[in-house]
Amino acid sequence: MLHRHTTATKKICLNIPSLLLEKIDEEAANLSITRSELTREALESYAKSVSAARLEKELKEGYIATAELAKKVCEEWKFVNAENL
Repeated sequence: MLHRHTTATKKICLNIPSLLLEKIDEEAANLSITRSELTREALESYAKSVSAARLEKELKEGYIATAELAKKVCEEWKFVNAENL
């Protein structure tokens, strides 16, 4: 997913532990990208995973909340098949 960032950017100041910075720099060098590119990609990936986890949680809660209704509907329609429609 590594790609050049083409939209407007803002500069931020970030404090991180020295060991983490060393790992970031090492990985950026291995990938032949800048520290900023690696950090931006990591943050984008994290934001997507958080959004996906939130959606999964909301869907699960929705399915749990409607489970009884779904059971009732299935029970009411259990004797219907395609031939009866």
